[in-house]
Amino acid sequence: MNTRSKIVQEVSDYFKSKHWKDTMDLWKNPQEPVYHVHAFVDNQVEYKCLEPIVEASMKANGLILDRAIDHVGPGPGRAALHGLHPAGKGFMPLTDWFWEYSADKILQPMDNNRGEAGTNLLWWGKKYMDKWFSQFDFKCVGYEEEEEIRNWFKNTRQWKRLTYYVENFEKEGITHIHCNTEINFDPKVLDMFARREMESIGWKICNATPCVYKVGDEYRGKITYSLAHPEEVFDITWKYNPNVTIRPSQETFIFKNEPEFDIWTLEMFENTAVRGGKYITLSDTEIQAVIDTL
Repeated sequence: MNTRSKIVQEVSDYFKSKHWKDTMDLWKNPQEPVYHVHAFVDNQVEYKCLEPIVEASMKANGLILDRAIDHVGPGPGRAALHGLHPAGKGFMPLTDWFWEYSADKILQPMDNNRGEAGTNLLWWGKKYMDKWFSQFDFKCVGYEEEEEIRNWFKNTRQWKRLTYYVENFEKEGITHIHCNTEINFDPKVLDMFARREMESIGWKICNATPCVYKVGDEYRGKITYSLAHPEEVFDITWKYNPNVTIRPSQETFIFKNEPEFDIWTLEMFENTAVRGGKYITLSDTEIQAVIDTL
């Protein structure tokens, strides 16, 4: 087997591996409602070559993507095909497929200890989220609190900036954004107000996902919005603060630039996905050769 044939074989092997099968099963055969998924691989293949293979493998298993794939560079040395979301009955979890460049592996599951929380396939479902929410003493939302929440959407600079960013991702070179807040009430209430406001400005929501994400050594809450129009994914993130109903975050979350937003750019993605290693470009014939094995 020559070198190019070996590369094609290794890519094909991954898409027939247990890791990829388990990822698809979280869409097809979940044991409980699954909200969000992180998968981690070592990779040496150019991402533009992998995308049609990912889509073809999903399609071969009855999973048709209902939106474009996003590209996010979450941190130095790591990139992602972000927001994979197949159409289907019921709730389908948004899935982020992360990779790090590998000089000696073509495409393989990442070692568990280099993924997240000791695994290379991490997911959050209803049971996890119910338990995580139980630690907070969420306050009752009465008339005054409703007015504060409504005012945050109608009158704050933070919300106005978020709507601008979401409608101008390409212009601003953004691939993903978090809007950081502090709240003391059940985030489901926040989601209800957010949906109403988004619909009023003409945004069309595919789904809204309650979940958590890592900030330093702790998890914080977020609601991930996948929009059909404009076709973007963004998060309203929150830290519990018992002393305020809602306000822009007063402390930074992920990046140290500013507390109110964390912004991921195309440049950050390309630093890993394009300039982060000597990626292998598959020819159209080689991509089809992999697809033919699925």
